[in-house]
Amino acid sequence: MRLALASHIAALTSDVEAAKAHPHVVEVITPANRPPLAGDPDGKGSLFAFRMEALQNDVVSLPARELQTLLRSTALRENPALAEFLQWDGRLTRESRAAALYEVWLKEICRSLGKRFSESHGERYENLLPDTVAALLKNPQKDLFGQDPVTARDMLLLAALEAARKELGQRLGPDTSHWSWGNLHPIRFRHALDEQQGARELFDLGPLPRPGDEYTVNATAFDESWAQIDGASYREILDTSDWDQSVAVNSPGQSGQPGSPHYSDLMPLWDTGRYFPLSYSRTAVEKNTVARLLLKP
Repeated sequence: MRLALASHIAALTSDVEAAKAHPHVVEVITPANRPPLAGDPDGKGSLFAFRMEALQNDVVSLPARELQTLLRSTALRENPALAEFLQWDGRLTRESRAAALYEVWLKEICRSLGKRFSESHGERYENLLPDTVAALLKNPQKDLFGQDPVTARDMLLLAALEAARKELGQRLGPDTSHWSWGNLHPIRFRHALDEQQGARELFDLGPLPRPGDEYTVNATAFDESWAQIDGASYREILDTSDWDQSVAVNSPGQSGQPGSPHYSDLMPLWDTGRYFPLSYSRTAVEKNTVARLLLKP
């Protein structure tokens, strides 16, 4: 049985009555009342696996939504330049133009705040955590923003927004219809031997446009070029009630040999949040076997 809790995403228990009586339980899902799920309309698959797949690939940005909430409390909410951003759902999808603007804007906000901390060493503060940025902007103080901190805070936000739009124009071109988070935030799979002449075309894979950032559940941290440099290359979901319902995904493939059909065949699954069966029982393993490698001493 799965529980949705007020303070946590989910928990598992076998004590149904105790769960129903718990004050923090807001939803109790059992095999008898489970809702239909996309890809499993008959309800025969693993509820746990389906829900965990969605969780592992979640790209909702809570810091972005917090910034939206802040802006709606200021005079900037009427600014036409922010209309699209304020209507955005806060999901860092690869197709989203608002997501691209948010990421670059947040970086420019951090730079501007850093200069207020230290005009000569502002770069030391450019990697402020989103929670810290939100706290500084929600309650602007005179010692940081001057005698009229609210006005100064709003001016900082607008100047940072203009700088962000300028950088996006330089990186993605002046046509804003071509702006998207995925175009700015790709990933490349580089091989250790790709520095050899002609090896890059043989060994390397990508680029792929990516969703998320380092603060989403589907974490995809980036460097100064905005390219993804960190994140989960392997995921697994283990269903202890039925091991054969477990799933996993690896990237880019199970084989390290270029030219093998399994060198990069898992990359599309990994990139789109899909999984392959992680068979456990001999029957399931035999059913899903496509090749055997026999090693003889």
